[in-house]
Amino acid sequence: MSLHSNTVDIKALLGFNLGFICPPTAADHSKGVLLLGPQNASETRPSHTPAAAFGSDLGKIASKAAMDDLHTRRFEGIAAVPDAIRGKVEWLFKGLTPQQKTQLWIDEVAVHSVTQSQIAEQITEITAKALRAAGIVVRDAIVVDAMACVGGNTLSFARTFKTTHAVEISSTRYECLQHNIQVMGLSDQVSVHCGDALAAISAAKECRKVRAAASAAPLAAAAAAASGAGSTRGVSQLPAHVDAVFFDPPWGGPEYAAMPSIDMYVGDMHLGGALQRCAGWAGMAVVKAPLNFNIQGMLERAGGCAKLTQDPVQLRKMQVMTVALQANIAASAVRDPAADAGAPPSAKRARGV
Repeated sequence: MSLHSNTVDIKALLGFNLGFICPPTAADHSKGVLLLGPQNASETRPSHTPAAAFGSDLGKIASKAAMDDLHTRRFEGIAAVPDAIRGKVEWLFKGLTPQQKTQLWIDEVAVHSVTQSQIAEQITEITAKALRAAGIVVRDAIVVDAMACVGGNTLSFARTFKTTHAVEISSTRYECLQHNIQVMGLSDQVSVHCGDALAAISAAKECRKVRAAASAAPLAAAAAAASGAGSTRGVSQLPAHVDAVFFDPPWGGPEYAAMPSIDMYVGDMHLGGALQRCAGWAGMAVVKAPLNFNIQGMLERAGGCAKLTQDPVQLRKMQVMTVALQANIAASAVRDPAADAGAPPSAKRARGV
């Protein structure tokens, strides 16, 4: 995908040639890591609400628009936010103290996409409950916020789980995210990354394979590494395995509500494909989606690697799904939450939290 002429070439920046390294030790998990350095901000206005003809793939349009919005205007402190949207920002970060709000950094896109603080707490609770059900000790859990924005969910995750890895593709929002984590005093709990989450996840899985091969045949692996034949090219600084990964893809602006159902994308990849990529790396995925999200389409595109662990939980204008990830889950085991009613999953009213 190419961007506007006044922005960078995303494929050139977000491929496997970023010089990632293998995951750090446990002692380094809390350190912020720059996977992709900040670029100069563009004057291009946000395009998170693309006009789309009824019936078109709004989710894909929204995802591409989000990637076009990599560099937007940043507001440093609540006082810098324009009067017309300051009330909304106050509501979005209702859980922060007045002093914390004075130090908050946010950009134009985050005003329309960051998770509101009370909803973020509910998503954290849903995630913790799913981890407990899977036998994971919550305070020991390692989670990844794959589309972290300026930290709406990350701030909540950090107060509950041992380590949170927050990944944000936009250099502007990465800078906001990193700043917010620091001023909230959560740097020991959060590792902040700037780059493409799916590329980083693939690299982490590759690094895991290399390490396993090195354990099985250290001399052969060392020889291959020395010759370059065993190179993993862009091995990420994400851990080789995590307990949960959180996805909050773009919905498509106000237009999404008029659609009978929508699919969602992470960059150019369908969310189901993103879940498939996470299988074998994350134990589960947590997905925030609109009420008209095509759940069954996501499960089908995951290729049998994903199944719902419970009915989706309905929150304000959205639903949250917890999805078990495992290689080679039988297709018959994939759960269709609306099968009994004979309606598409997107039409079923999710259970309230």
